[in-house]
Amino acid sequence: MQHLFFAQQKWKKFKSKDFDYSFELPGNFNESAIVAGGTIVYYVDTNMADVSIFVESGNNETPIDSLFLQHKENYSFISREFLQKDHFIISGEENSFGKFYTYEKCVFKNGFPNTLRIFYPEKNKRYMETLIPKIGASFK
Repeated sequence: MQHLFFAQQKWKKFKSKDFDYSFELPGNFNESAIVAGGTIVYYVDTNMADVSIFVESGNNETPIDSLFLQHKENYSFISREFLQKDHFIISGEENSFGKFYTYEKCVFKNGFPNTLRIFYPEKNKRYMETLIPKIGASFK
C-alpha cells in the first residue's frame, strides 16, 4: 500500500537551468548533484537509495535513430520500445549490476538529446510502476 501513498502525494517540477528540459517527480525527490557531462542525479531518501533517476544532456548531434539503436544495446531484455522523430522510449531489464528494471525517455530539442533514465530493483517495481507514467509524460 505504501506505493499508493507515494503516487498520490504532491509532485514538484524540476527545470534545468543549463539544459532545455523539465519534468515532475513526487515531492520526496530532491536534486542531488551534477556529475560528469551535465548529468543531474535525483534521489528520494535512504529507504529508496537503490532507485536511480537521472538526466543526461548531450552535446552531440547523433541522429535520433542511431542513438536509439545505441541505447537498445544496454538492455538484456526490452519490454517496450517506441521511436518518433523527436523522442524515443525504451524500457526493460538491464543486468550489468544485478537485475534492474529500466526506463528511459530521450527527447531531442534543436538536434541535441536530453535523456531521462530510471533504474530500480525488483523490490521497488510496484512503487516505480505507479510513478513512471507521470514522470515520463512530464519529461519535455
